[in-house]
Amino acid sequence: MKRSLVLLATFVVILSACKLEIGVEMQIEADGSGSGTFVLSVDDQMRDVIEQDGRTLDPEEIFARFGIDTSAVTITETRDGDFTRWNATAAFSTFEELKTLFAVGSELSAIKEASFERVNNELTLTGLIDMNLESEIPANAPVGIETIAQFITITAVVDMPGTIVDTNADRVDDQGRLVWDFTLLEPRRSILAISDLETPSSGPSAAGYIGGGIGVVAAIIALFALWRRRRSTRADEHPAT
Repeated sequence: MKRSLVLLATFVVILSACKLEIGVEMQIEADGSGSGTFVLSVDDQMRDVIEQDGRTLDPEEIFARFGIDTSAVTITETRDGDFTRWNATAAFSTFEELKTLFAVGSELSAIKEASFERVNNELTLTGLIDMNLESEIPANAPVGIETIAQFITITAVVDMPGTIVDTNADRVDDQGRLVWDFTLLEPRRSILAISDLETPSSGPSAAGYIGGGIGVVAAIIALFALWRRRRSTRADEHPAT
């Protein structure tokens, strides 16, 4: 893999607290169609350091280094606070088309495996994402992977219809999407998301599914506290003789 611009950007962390954010986002419909987005965000400090020596931070070139077919995606640029964000987005009519657009399974792609299956009203998404860049860091680099990992944020985001019934996601964002958080110290992660189209929309959301265990524990604690209070009250009303 040749991602020299990305690695060059990471080395400036020894000069300032620069930030780099990398993300993969997928919105998948029940029939396997949807849209996919590869996201690259850099803060102003990092961009200035890269460009002050006459280099150009070309998002199209960086996307290509991750295996993205730049001729088939729409690249947009937006500002969010101190960050410049580039999105490489494409719609797909089948999940196999998405895999082609993002070169799933290739040496360059961060998405090593991906599959989507519908059985009756159950949707299953599985995958493997690997953002490992450690092997590309020269032996004489001024910083190591432990330092670089502090300044790079990597996420995978999935939005699926129906009610989530199983997932290994780390959290749910404020839009109800499943999120996996990576670091360069743990860059290889499996993806699992299963949703049920038959479950009523009033049923538990993805956030409710992940937090359901906490709610059950809280309910048990509350019931136990109530039982203890009632027991104490009875003891006061009927003291032992």
